[in-house]
Amino acid sequence: MVTLTLFSFAAIVISINISRVNTDLKIRLDNTLALAKKSLAEPLWNFDQNTVDRFVEALLLDESVVYVKIFDGEDLIKVP
Repeated sequence: MVTLTLFSFAAIVISINISRVNTDLKIRLDNTLALAKKSLAEPLWNFDQNTVDRFVEALLLDESVVYVKIFDGEDLIKVP
């Protein structure tokens, strides 16, 4: 009985933590996307390649960002 109670409690705590982590990641993703949209709001042909590269490098400084794709409409512009 004690084992079942502890197992149930652990399952509930793990579920709550997973939900919290997912929420935090979603918020970070939304914030990063908002930053990217504002930072690269001009058409990409107005930027040189070094500017785009530095922007991608800056995004990747955040440890939670592991992959960046930059699109111009439907065309893929940059994947580091």
